[in-house]
Amino acid sequence: MRCLLHTILLGIVCFIFIDTPWAQTTSVPIVIEKELLSLFKQVNDHSKQPSDSSCITGSSYTFDEKMSKALQYNRSGNWQCCEKLLLSEPGSEKILKSKDSVQLYTALAEYLNSHHQYDSSIVLAVKANIGAKRKDMVREEIRALLVIANSSLQLRKIYEAYKYADSALQISRHYNDKLMEGKSLMQMGLCARRHFTALANRTLPYYMDAKKISEINNDSLILFSSNMLIADDYFQNHKLPEGLPYLRTAVQIALKSGNVQQKYSVYIILSMLLVQSEHYDESFILLKNALDLTKKQKLPYSLQHTYLRISDHFHLKKQLDSSLYYANLSASVPGVDSSWANMWIVKANIYKDLGDFKSASDMYERGLDMATKDFLYRNQEQLSGYEATLKTKEKELQIEVEMKKRSKILWTLWGILILFLVVLYAFTIQRRARRLLTAQNIMIESQKQQLEKSLDEKNILIKEIHHRVKNNLEVISSLLELQSNSSNDLKAKSALEAGQIRVQSIALIHHKLYHSESLAKIAFKEFIEDLYNQICKVFLREDANIMFKVSGDDLILEMDVAVPIGLILNELMTNSFKYAVKKGIQNTILIQLVPIPDQSSWYKLVYKDNGPGLPEGLNIEKSTSLGMKVILLLTKQLGGKLNYYFDHGSVFEIPFSIYKNNLKK
Repeated sequence: MRCLLHTILLGIVCFIFIDTPWAQTTSVPIVIEKELLSLFKQVNDHSKQPSDSSCITGSSYTFDEKMSKALQYNRSGNWQCCEKLLLSEPGSEKILKSKDSVQLYTALAEYLNSHHQYDSSIVLAVKANIGAKRKDMVREEIRALLVIANSSLQLRKIYEAYKYADSALQISRHYNDKLMEGKSLMQMGLCARRHFTALANRTLPYYMDAKKISEINNDSLILFSSNMLIADDYFQNHKLPEGLPYLRTAVQIALKSGNVQQKYSVYIILSMLLVQSEHYDESFILLKNALDLTKKQKLPYSLQHTYLRISDHFHLKKQLDSSLYYANLSASVPGVDSSWANMWIVKANIYKDLGDFKSASDMYERGLDMATKDFLYRNQEQLSGYEATLKTKEKELQIEVEMKKRSKILWTLWGILILFLVVLYAFTIQRRARRLLTAQNIMIESQKQQLEKSLDEKNILIKEIHHRVKNNLEVISSLLELQSNSSNDLKAKSALEAGQIRVQSIALIHHKLYHSESLAKIAFKEFIEDLYNQICKVFLREDANIMFKVSGDDLILEMDVAVPIGLILNELMTNSFKYAVKKGIQNTILIQLVPIPDQSSWYKLVYKDNGPGLPEGLNIEKSTSLGMKVILLLTKQLGGKLNYYFDHGSVFEIPFSIYKNNLKK
C-alpha cells in the first residue's frame, strides 16, 4: 500500500514550481529568513545518502512479507533490492486467478510509476484493475486506478487522468474507505494543479480535505504530501508566511521517515525559498544533495529537474558556462521528455547573457512552441471528450457488426455511413476548435500590440507633462528673478530670491524625471548634487571653500518623496550658505540618507554643516522663521519627525518609514 506514496510524491516533484521560473530574490522578513535557515540546518544535518545495504530475499518469506520488505527497500532508496523481490514472483497469464498475484501486479505497477516508467506502469495497472474487479478486491482496484491516473497525468493525458482519479475517489467514498479517499483526493489535486496551476485556487480544497482525512487515519505518507503541496500552493501565490507552517510539518515528517523521495521534495522546495532570501550557498548545498540522491535512485525526471535548478543557480551567480553545462545535461537525460518550455527559456536567457543572440532566438522559439503545446494540452478536456465519444461509437458499431454478421448488406452500409458521419462530425468539431484557437491567438497578439502602443503613448505624454511643468516653473522662476531685480526693498528681495530657489528645486525634479527612463523615479545622490550646484550659482562666494558630500548612491526616490526631501534640503543648504559658510576656513556640508539599524522599514535623512548653529534655546517647533515652518510641514508630509542638535555645527535628522512612502533600492 505504501508504494502509493511514490505516486503522490512524483506529482510533488513534477509540479513544485514547474509552471514558474526559478524563484526570484525578494524581500523576506527577518523572522521568516531565520526560520528558513533553521529548516536548512535540520535538513542538511540529515542529508546522509542511503547506503546500499545487502538484499535479503530469502525463500522463507511469505508473499505479504515479501511485499512489505520490497516497499521498505523502495522507501529507503534501495530500489535494486525492491526490484529483485518484486520480480522473484511468477508472472504468467494465470496471475489474475490469485489475489496475491493481483497485489503483485499492483505493486509492480506502483514501483514502475515511482521510477518514471509510465507506459509499462499503465499496462500492469490495467491488468491489476481487471483482476481486482474479478476478485472483488476493492482496495486493489482503487490502487490500480490511482496508478493509471498518475501515469496518464505524467504522459499529459489530462482527460484520462481526471477520469481514473475521479473513479478512484467515487469508489473509495462508496465503500467508505477513508484511507483510499485521502489518496484519491491527493491525485485529484495533482490533476487540477496540472490543469489550472496554483493561481487558479482549484487545488487547495483537495489538499486540505486529504490532510484532514490523513490526520484522522494517522496516515503519515499522505500527511507529508498534503502539507508539502499546500505549502507550495501558498508559495506560488506569494503567501510565504501562510505556507511556512505546512512546510515545517512536511520537513519533520520527511526527516523522521527517511523516505528518499520525501527528502528530495524537501531539498528542491527549500532550496528555492533560500534563493528568495538570497542565501545562495545554502541553496546550492541542498541542490547538490538532491543531485547525489537522484543519480542513485533511478529517477530520470527528478534528475532532469535537478540539473535545471543547478543551471538556474549558476545563472544567478553569473557563471554562465557552468549554467549552460547543466542546462545541456538537463536536456539530455536518457528516457525523459525534454520538451518542457521553461527548459528552453532558461537556455535562451543563458545564450542571451553570453551574447549569442542567434542561439538565444532559437531557444526562445522552441520554448514558445512548447508553451503553446502545453497550453493546448491543458485545454484538451473538451476535445478529448469528443474523441472519447468517437471511440465509444466505434466500439458499439463493431459489436453490432459481430452480432449481425449474416445480416443484409444494407445494414452494413448503414453502419458504415453512421461511422463516416461520426468521424466527419468529430473532424468538423476539431477543425472549428483549431480555428477558434487561431483566432484567439490573433486577438491576443493584437491586444498585446495595442497595449504596447498605449504604453508608449502614455510614456510620451508623461515626458511631455514633466517637460511642460519644468518650463512653466522656469517661467515662474524668471518672473520672480525679474521682480527681485526691480525691487529696492532688501527684505522683499530676499523673500523673492528664496521663493525663486524653491521653484527651481521643484523644476529640477521634473527635469530629472523627464530624462529618467522610469519617468517617476530619480537617483537620490545625483539629484542632491545637482540641487547643491544650483544653489551654489546663487549664493556661493568666490572666496568661500566648501567640502560637499552626499551618501546614498544606490537609492531611488519616487516623485512623492523627492519633492519634500528636495525642498527640505533646499531650505537647509540655503540657510547654510547664508549663515554658516565663512571665508578663510574649510566649510563642510554633509548629507546622508541611510537605513536605521534593526528597523528594516525606517530610513534617516541627516544634514550637517560646521557653522555656528541655531541660537541656543531656540524651540524649532515654535520658530517663526518661514524656512523652518516649511521644513516642519514637509517633514510631517514625509511622516517623519525633525530632530536638531549641535555637534561642531548644526545637525538636522529626520527619521521616516519607507512603508508610508515609495523609497526603493
